[in-house]
Order: sequence, then structure tokens, then C-alpha cells
Amino acid sequence: MICYRLSKAEFADDLSGHGAELSGGRWNTKGTPLLYTCVSQSLCVLEIAVRLSVIDIPDDLKLITLKVSDNIIGKVGVNQLPHDWQKFPHLRSTQVFGDELLKNSKHKAFLIPSAIVPSEYNLIVNPKKVTKKEVELISIDDFCIDERLMR
Repeated sequence: MICYRLSKAEFADDLSGHGAELSGGRWNTKGTPLLYTCVSQSLCVLEIAVRLSVIDIPDDLKLITLKVSDNIIGKVGVNQLPHDWQKFPHLRSTQVFGDELLKNSKHKAFLIPSAIVPSEYNLIVNPKKVTKKEVELISIDDFCIDERLMR
């Protein structure tokens, strides 16, 4: 499966999940590394747009394209998620759900509905369990978000 990330240039080749480990995210608690990706470039843009204002968008934004082995991916449906999974800001229930999912599953990555567009998917990857063969960095390209989206 091909998936994408948007990142500042200095972190573009970092697939360690360290950023999410430092701050926590919707699907992981602080202290748990997790690599967040999207299955489409447009969903990456939406995920950035809901978090940043136009003045906060990095000038050195990069689009990272990854190839993740299909055999390590599980899929989570909306009906499997905590009832409050789309709340903003995200709640501890979704973080604990994500931690448990990655800890107790044979899968190393999961397709999980986007809180922004539930019919589209993010791909979350447990960086502690994957090999370089299972998550391959394909390319790092310059990327610019159209500022009209950020009005």
C-alpha cells in the first residue's frame, strides 16, 4: 500500500514515530511512538489544515511517499472505534484504544478512519515492530499547501 505524510524537511526521513511519542496523538498516548500516514495526498492536506493556521505552515514542507507491505496491515471499522472517537480535541479513550490495538494485535499497522473524513483512512504504523522492508521510503518531494485552504 502506498501512503503519504507531510512533514518539515528536517523530519522528512524520520519514520521513528518520535514526534507522536513526544506529544501523543489521537491514536497514541504520550510516550508511545506511532507513525501517522494517510492513504491519499489530499487527506494529508486536510489533516494539516485542521491543525495549523496559514502562518504556521512550514516553508519547507515535504511530501513523503511510503510503501507499506499489505501483509502487516489490519483494518479498523468505524463501528469498532470508541463512541467519542471524532471529538476535538481528541480524548484519552482514543489514545488508549490505539495503544491497545498496536500492542495486542498481530498487525504492525492499521487502516483507521479519519476523524475529518470517516470514509477515508489514515494508516498508523507501529515503528517499533516494522522492518525497513515492510515500510519503505519511496520519495521525499517539496510540497506547498494552497493558502486558500487556510482562510
